[in-house]
Amino acid sequence: MRHQPDHKTQAEHERPDTDVGGGNYGAGKVWGEETPLRTDAHGRPLEGPNARPRAPEPAVKTDITGRRRRTGSEPRTARSDLDLRVFLSSVFAPLFLIGTGVFAYLAARAGAHASPPQGLWIGLAAACAVLTLAAAADIVLVQRRRRRS
Repeated sequence: MRHQPDHKTQAEHERPDTDVGGGNYGAGKVWGEETPLRTDAHGRPLEGPNARPRAPEPAVKTDITGRRRRTGSEPRTARSDLDLRVFLSSVFAPLFLIGTGVFAYLAARAGAHASPPQGLWIGLAAACAVLTLAAAADIVLVQRRRRRS
């Protein structure tokens, strides 16, 4: 059987019939047609008249107490960090309390011209006292939240 010659004109040989490329931009595009719209992984259009309308961003919904209500996006079995907060506060509150006492003792023993200066020990004692109060307050807040829910 004889091979049939290609009957394209010279102009048809100079322009391609299809765009060759990756993705869904112009693959199979015939010369002169518009570029096809972008699609998602399932072939649904992302833009244009047939695109699915996007849902508006939901406003944060709160109840009467100001707590956030469940919107359904978080799992019902989500684990809370309250146990970890109580554990860390229970461990560090006594350590900060001990630090407050130690630094206060060192500040009382240090003289005005001692090295390190008395102001350093007072500052460290004050910082430990503030952290002790913060850890104790966190324990109280977590216990209230547990009772409320």
